[in-house]
Amino acid sequence: MPTALPDFTKYSDFFDKKHIKEFMAGDYIFRKGDKADCMYVVLEGKVAIDSENRVLYIAKKGDIFGDMAMIDESPRSADVRAFTNCTVASFDDYAFRFLVKNMPSFSIRSPAVK
Repeated sequence: MPTALPDFTKYSDFFDKKHIKEFMAGDYIFRKGDKADCMYVVLEGKVAIDSENRVLYIAKKGDIFGDMAMIDESPRSADVRAFTNCTVASFDDYAFRFLVKNMPSFSIRSPAVK
């Protein structure tokens, strides 16, 4: 039986309120090739991770995306757009490293395609 994916909204104390943004359905959050300096968690709604005009994954409330940027510092490897109206929060490098160091369960499973 598969294990449930963690709900990353429980780390909301680490979200800088100025890094919480709302997007309308269809808006791009980032595009393939963009500089990557943060990762995101979906607080409300759904986002689509697209590559070459094909949806690879629909991230929902509690899912993270863009996390590989925090590990390998490469440009974004896919487009990410709001699938529905949504609210997302970003984690910068400092918050990411703090969570990995102090809350190891944070880094156990990543539900979304990077």
